[in-house]
Amino acid sequence: MNMMASHETAIDDSEIEPLYLLSEDQNTHCRRQTGQRKKKGRLRFAYASLVAAYLVVVILYVILWVRLTKLESVAIEPKLFPSLARSSAFRQHNRVFPLTVVGTPFAGDPSTELDQAWHALLEGTTIRVSKEDLDYYNVTSLPLADGSGFASELFVTHELHCLKKIRQWIYKETYFTDVKEPARGELKRHIDHCIETVRQGIMCRGDVSLGTYTYLTGGSDVTARSWGSHQCVDFEALIAWTRERSLDIFKAGVLAKPEDIGREHFTERKPPT
Repeated sequence: MNMMASHETAIDDSEIEPLYLLSEDQNTHCRRQTGQRKKKGRLRFAYASLVAAYLVVVILYVILWVRLTKLESVAIEPKLFPSLARSSAFRQHNRVFPLTVVGTPFAGDPSTELDQAWHALLEGTTIRVSKEDLDYYNVTSLPLADGSGFASELFVTHELHCLKKIRQWIYKETYFTDVKEPARGELKRHIDHCIETVRQGIMCRGDVSLGTYTYLTGGSDVTARSWGSHQCVDFEALIAWTRERSLDIFKAGVLAKPEDIGREHFTERKPPT
């Protein structure tokens, strides 16, 4: 046992030759392959990064486009009261305004034909609306005697009424010759009101807000009270819708009587100034 141990010698692992040695050419080839694999890996990573960046740009573009589309739709989306919203009357209509008044039936010196044109333009523009329509603007108006709704008007037709009044004031020697004080002073205030109304209406264009009515205290005199927010319209389509719902509030029995309605339907009569 001891003899065997004495014959044993320590073996230094560093002295053991490797079983397989690579030649110089083989080492160079392996290094080249390793470098090519690393280069290909870097190219694949760069390509994948470019693809990812492209996808991010596309996604951001789509998100921005969707948001812009929503903003544009919000900007042009009309705020319509329910009865009008359920119809197809409100639609955009684009046309060029002529620069001449030749051939128009609404401008020029007073004449029977011109007066008839303005009368026809505004005929049948007081309409019946529902409580739901008024609630949309949180306003009230005079109820109809038969309980079928409330008297109202579209703001665009009130603008046209004011424009007609201003035109008549320009030719007051024809239209208002017989109007004396104090009625003439009231008429002048009406014209000033109309000028301001038309100014605001022109800045808005084609307003479809509801106009509401109220009784003046001390009688059955009717006057306009308020309007909602403003929109722009295809007038021909809108006026056709309006005339399908027109009514004559000055005809006896159309409006509920003053004694049959609440105080919310009255406005204090202002004394002449």
